[in-house]
Amino acid sequence: MKINDVIEERRKLGVRLTETNAILKEYTTQKLDLDYKLLTLMEEQGLKRTANEVCSVSINEDTVPEVYDYDLFNAHVVKEEATELYQNRVSSPACKERWKLGEDIPGVRPREIKRVNVRNL
Repeated sequence: MKINDVIEERRKLGVRLTETNAILKEYTTQKLDLDYKLLTLMEEQGLKRTANEVCSVSINEDTVPEVYDYDLFNAHVVKEEATELYQNRVSSPACKERWKLGEDIPGVRPREIKRVNVRNL
């Protein structure tokens, strides 16, 4: 297979992915709208669970953290040595900016990655 053939095959696949993602985005929007309608109707009727002939629907609740004051939160983490409250992920843009300024970040090193970029002309 010639490189030009691979480029054309990759381009066509990219176009199909773009079209499919547009459809997926529309379906996702419709799903969110219907979920909101279900949630509203079920709450109005005091239901946590309901069903019809083909499926069941339930409302699940969860508690998730929401940081409203990062200064307080970070001070707590440092004081209590509670680093488990952070996810193990560093900010790539922040690291790149510091490296550009010549700073060393202890425990972090740059790793090169390669990606193929295809653009339609």
